[in-house]
Amino acid sequence: MLSEILEKYKGKQPFTLGDTKIERSYPISAVIDMMQEYAEYKRIKWQPIETAPKDGTIVLVCRDDHYFIQTAAFRTFHPNMKGEADWRSTTTGAKLEPTHWMLLPEKPESLTTKTN
Repeated sequence: MLSEILEKYKGKQPFTLGDTKIERSYPISAVIDMMQEYAEYKRIKWQPIETAPKDGTIVLVCRDDHYFIQTAAFRTFHPNMKGEADWRSTTTGAKLEPTHWMLLPEKPESLTTKTN
């Protein structure tokens, strides 16, 4: 993914990463490090719900008036049903009105590694 991003901006420096202007003088390894750190920062930061993916991706959500975190996705009540999509709990299917969202953390290594 990083190589695709770098290819996109090849020859177009300077460009911005978040609020930071990336100049030609940065070595490519430093740019890669900055991009990785920025991606991790965005991963662990609560963001306004308006910026959340609306493609069925499961994310963490909460409301700013009470801090109850749960997983949710922007979808219909059931994936095979027609109708308007809303923010819905992934456990109950209940309609939610979250104000903020965050990507799910990475799975623990023990869950991603096949054990015999």
